[in-house]
Amino acid sequence: MNLYISFSGRISDGNSMSLIDYMMKKDKFAEQESILFKDLNIHSCSQCDYECFFKKPCIYEDDMNKLFDKILNCHKVFLVIPIYNSFAFSLYLKFKERMQSHIFSS
Repeated sequence: MNLYISFSGRISDGNSMSLIDYMMKKDKFAEQESILFKDLNIHSCSQCDYECFFKKPCIYEDDMNKLFDKILNCHKVFLVIPIYNSFAFSLYLKFKERMQSHIFSS
C-alpha cells in the first residue's frame, strides 16, 4: 500500500490535497490511502516530562502510534509538506519530533 500524508493545516481541498489527488491518479498501485495530519490527535513532546529516547516507547496513547504502525506496513510513504516563508509547516515539525521516540525505541 502507498500512504500519502498531508501536513497542511489549511483547507482539506487546497494545494496539498490537489497534489496528493494527482499522485494517486498517476500511481499504479491499487491500494492507496491519504491522511490529513491535522485531523489526527497527536500530542507534542513539549508537553511531556518522560525521557523516551533509548529507553521505552512513547507514553502517549494517541494517533501517532497508529500512524507509525501504518507507515511501517506501507510500500511507499509520501510526505506532502507545505513550505511557508522558507520553513516547513509546524505540523510536520510535530511529526518529526514525535517520530524520534518511535525510531529509537523500536
